[in-house]
Amino acid sequence: MINTLVYTIFSLMLWIMNFLPQLLSMLENALAQSQGDLSVESDDYDEIFFNRTEADEQIREAIEVLKDNVFPVKVAFLVLLALAFLSIITSSMLIHGVRKNSRGLLVPWLMQEVVHGILGLTLVILIFIVFGSHNIAWTTAIPIFACICIQIFFMLVVVSQYQALGLIRMHDEMCMK
Repeated sequence: MINTLVYTIFSLMLWIMNFLPQLLSMLENALAQSQGDLSVESDDYDEIFFNRTEADEQIREAIEVLKDNVFPVKVAFLVLLALAFLSIITSSMLIHGVRKNSRGLLVPWLMQEVVHGILGLTLVILIFIVFGSHNIAWTTAIPIFACICIQIFFMLVVVSQYQALGLIRMHDEMCMK
């Protein structure tokens, strides 16, 4: 069973590594087709056309940056994939720990979420370093930052459960004396 799981994970990682360049070429082709489909016949739409061209140029720049950095992007996807599998394990431990009133099983999930938060902040910083202050950077970074805030809330909920389990254990030990 473990060999099958390892094989599945390995083949999924290879699939992701092969899929990324195809995804970039699909994005580039879609951008080229959308630019060819535009037909503006009135002067009223010049401003809209100019803004769209500017947005298309920003998307094209973002795709070029991704093409230049395909290997680091692949590595980042593989790291995130590994963290997703670890998250499944630690979430299972969290559920089991809450059901069985075992404080120790809550700690791995908390540690995993700290790593997720740090990686999320690192990702936001890297987005601004790579893309600058383009609109694409802001529209990508704001949802990631919102997810980090939600993660902090969930971490606080689990920490309070950890503390409550400690109080229950302390109360049970005092009643046994």
